[in-house]
Amino acid sequence: MLSPTQEALLALLKPNSEFDFSTLSAEDWEAVRKESISQAVPLLAIEGTLNHTHLIPNDVSTAWFNLSMQYLVKNSQVLSAQNKLIKILEDNNFPYIILKGLASASYYPDPTKRVLGDVDFLILPEQQPLVEEALINAGYKKELDEHICHRVFKKPHEHLEMHFEVAGIPNGNAGTLFRNYLKNAALKYTNNKNPNFNNPLPQIHAAIILLHTIHHLLGEGIGLRHLCDWAYFIEKTHTYPFWQEEFLPLLKKSGTFKFACVITKTAHIYLGTACPEWAKDIEQNLCEQVIEDLFSSGNFGKKDSNRAGAGRMISLNGKNGTKNNKFKNQILTLCGSMYYLYPFLRKWKILYPFVFVWRIIRYLILMLFGKRPSLIKANAYANERLAVYKQFELYENTEE
Repeated sequence: MLSPTQEALLALLKPNSEFDFSTLSAEDWEAVRKESISQAVPLLAIEGTLNHTHLIPNDVSTAWFNLSMQYLVKNSQVLSAQNKLIKILEDNNFPYIILKGLASASYYPDPTKRVLGDVDFLILPEQQPLVEEALINAGYKKELDEHICHRVFKKPHEHLEMHFEVAGIPNGNAGTLFRNYLKNAALKYTNNKNPNFNNPLPQIHAAIILLHTIHHLLGEGIGLRHLCDWAYFIEKTHTYPFWQEEFLPLLKKSGTFKFACVITKTAHIYLGTACPEWAKDIEQNLCEQVIEDLFSSGNFGKKDSNRAGAGRMISLNGKNGTKNNKFKNQILTLCGSMYYLYPFLRKWKILYPFVFVWRIIRYLILMLFGKRPSLIKANAYANERLAVYKQFELYENTEE
C-alpha cells in the first residue's frame, strides 16, 4: 500500500490527478521533495507543483527550486559533453546513436524535465579501436575496467560510455533474438533537432529501454524515472505500425511480452499514459506490486544497499530472468565480474581461484564491519522481490 507521500508524488506526475494536496503538512511536502530525488524525478515533480505553490512551505519550495537549478546545470553539462562527443564522431564519419539520456528525454512532454546522468552512445563494433583512438586523441582518459558491452572515457565534468553492444541483452534464445533485432543499430536513427543528435529509430529505442529496464530491475532495482521513460515513449508511439509489425512479435518470442504489458499498464494507472489494447488484461494487483517495488527501491536501488545487493541473488545481471536459484546467481555473478574487475587475470589465469577466495573473505570481513550489504538481509529482500518478478515470466517459453 502506498503512503500519502508516495501518492502525492505520483499525483504531481499525473495530469488531472484528483489527489487533495491540501491534506499535506509541511513535513509531508518535504518528504515528497526528498522522494522525488530518490526516484530521480525532481524536475517533473516541481513542474507538477505549479498549481499548488500556495500550499507548499517557503523553505521547502526554496530548497526544491535550488535543487532543480542544480539538476538543470548538470543537464546542461551533459548536453555540452554530448555535443563535443558528436563533433568528434561526425568529424571522423563514425556512425552512432545516443542511448537513453537525451534519446529518452525526446519522448517527454518537456524534454528538459528529464534528469540526465552521463552520455551513453552506441557505435559499430568493428569501429571500436578507431573510435577509442579518436577519443584518446581528443584528450579523454580511458578507464581500465573492461565491461562486457562498453568502455568508459572521462574528462572533468564529462563521462562517456561507449557501447559496442546494447546493455542488458539476455542469454539464450532471447539474447539471439534481440541481438539480431539490434544488429547495426548504430545505423538506424532519425536526426533529432534542438539538440542535434542521432536518435535511435523508435523500434530500436523500444528494445534499448526495455532491456535496460529489465537489466536494472533484476539488479539493484529501478525507480520512477525508468517508468517515466517507458510511459512517455508509449504515450507518443503506441499507435506506430512497428508495434504490431515487428516489436510485439519480438516480445512474445523472447519471453518479454508480459513484462512490457505490466509496465505499460502500471504507467497507465499511476502516470496517466496510454494503455494499448495488448496491455489491458494485466491485473491491477500486479501493477500495485510493481509500483510499491519501485518506491522501495529508488533510482538504481539508492534507497537501501541491502535491497540493491539482493540483485546478485535474483538474477545473473538480469540476463537469465529469475530462473536460477539464489546461491547459483550469487556465485555466477561473482565469477562474471572477475575479469572485469581484475583484467590481469586474463593473462595470469592461475591466480583466478586465489583472487576468487580472497574476494569472498574480503566481502565477509567488510560485511561484519558494516561496509558491505548483509547477506542475511539481502536474502530476505531477494525473496520479497522475487515474489513480484517471477510473475513477469521473463525469458521463459522463448522461440527460436
